[in-house]
Amino acid sequence: LQGLKAIQSGRVITTQNYFRLDQSHCVLGVQWLATQLYPEIFGDRAALLNKAVEYYKIVFNVETTADNKLFDVPNK
Repeated sequence: LQGLKAIQSGRVITTQNYFRLDQSHCVLGVQWLATQLYPEIFGDRAALLNKAVEYYKIVFNVETTADNKLFDVPNK
């Protein structure tokens, strides 16, 4: 894989543990990927965290905050 241009140029994005297509968390995974690929359109880390908090309230009826360890995701 070291010969791939994306690896050589550092343009590789690793997915997060909530990026699983078989669970309801995949919505957050897709949103995370969108912020990584197009931050000028989908926002930055803060925008993603705010959407995650809103998502948990709507889908799971769980009140949480953006500083919850569940949302620990590395910056690009």
